[in-house]
Amino acid sequence: MKIIKITLIIFLSIILWSNVYAGSITRDLKKMVGYTIIMSDTVEKVFEQNGDKFIELNNGYIFKVKFLLFSPFIYTDVIVFGKGSLFLKEFIYLHKLLIDNEVYDAMMQ
Repeated sequence: MKIIKITLIIFLSIILWSNVYAGSITRDLKKMVGYTIIMSDTVEKVFEQNGDKFIELNNGYIFKVKFLLFSPFIYTDVIVFGKGSLFLKEFIYLHKLLIDNEVYDAMMQ
């Protein structure tokens, strides 16, 4: 009987954790409407400069990332999304990075 209770508790914990995790991804994906995946790579290095955090990808591209509390580990997968937009009669390209299942606004340097 004790084994059944432990198995049931573990099973319910996994289901509840999965639902919370899925909700988080859904919330982040709502921010991605209109964006296109433009590249996939891994983190080469993370550094700070004047209080801003930068992520350099393995392919050499560098992104300034807003609101990055924890630095990702080297070789963490990164998906780069992009979207063109017209702002004050000037065409700009907006970027978002998907790192460790979190979406961040980013600016290519």
